[in-house]
Amino acid sequence: MRSRFITVTVVCLLSAMLFTGCSFGSDHNDVDTNGQDAVSQVVSISVDCDYGKIEKGKATLVLSAPINVEPYPMKSKSSSQTIQNMIVGDTLEVSYKEEDTISQVLVDPAMVVNVEGRTPPGGDMIDIFLYVESDNNELPTVLRHSHLDYIIDEYGNLINKQEADQYDRLYAVFTEENIEKNELYTIITLSAIYTCDPRTVSLDYIIE
Repeated sequence: MRSRFITVTVVCLLSAMLFTGCSFGSDHNDVDTNGQDAVSQVVSISVDCDYGKIEKGKATLVLSAPINVEPYPMKSKSSSQTIQNMIVGDTLEVSYKEEDTISQVLVDPAMVVNVEGRTPPGGDMIDIFLYVESDNNELPTVLRHSHLDYIIDEYGNLINKQEADQYDRLYAVFTEENIEKNELYTIITLSAIYTCDPRTVSLDYIIE
């Protein structure tokens, strides 16, 4: 992963919320079959995104805890598959054998769906829709994206969202916490929109 790691001094408060900061699991000494300590601590790191404020015209990932995960392989928490690149909305679970020795980095991955951008009839602003409509038995899905002004291309460049209709297919990222349901709709608040598979995009990251 191409990463620009910037050390920033921060103080992380104990928190049970994965997406608002960093949380430290209580210290414990699990013993493996060889009688050695397996895990002494687990740190949860949320992955957010900066849109052009840190580096003009670029998307930059922002990690919520001062840990450089670049040297360590990342695996999906659910499937154990190797994950090459972090994306906005991921949660990293960093396990330590000892105080300064990382044993593994697991990723609770953000969700990704195919979407398309088009201008509704009579409108002048782009809207984002699911690429494949829901089944008739499912509630219609509304994508909330007014807080996003840009989409991210394969090089990490920020593209004006009003140009989204130039792409045949886009990729929208969100988390389970950002899914709301009522009697009429399923509403999903998007974390990011990419022009390609977000897992193929290597973004710089910093520590919040």
